[in-house]
Amino acid sequence: MNVGRTEVTLGTLQFFVVHLTQKDIGITVNEELGHFLLIDANDSPEMFLMSSLFKYVYDTNDVVFLQRENPSNADLVIFNGAVYPLGRKEI
Repeated sequence: MNVGRTEVTLGTLQFFVVHLTQKDIGITVNEELGHFLLIDANDSPEMFLMSSLFKYVYDTNDVVFLQRENPSNADLVIFNGAVYPLGRKEI
């Protein structure tokens, strides 16, 4: 799977975003009670991919956007807050 990085400028912040769809990588994200995220993977390789995405964000300081496939799921944005202090209004 080839994944592209898109450069984004938000005010004075400049960073790269990796855009993935949850369906393509076998992961679903659901919101429960308004503040809990349940991340579900099809099997072990998909869960390993999910953990690798967190490590990727830590190592590269990129932002990863996991787009939902249907309205019952939730989008997920993974970023390193120490490097890019993104808030709700920026996302």
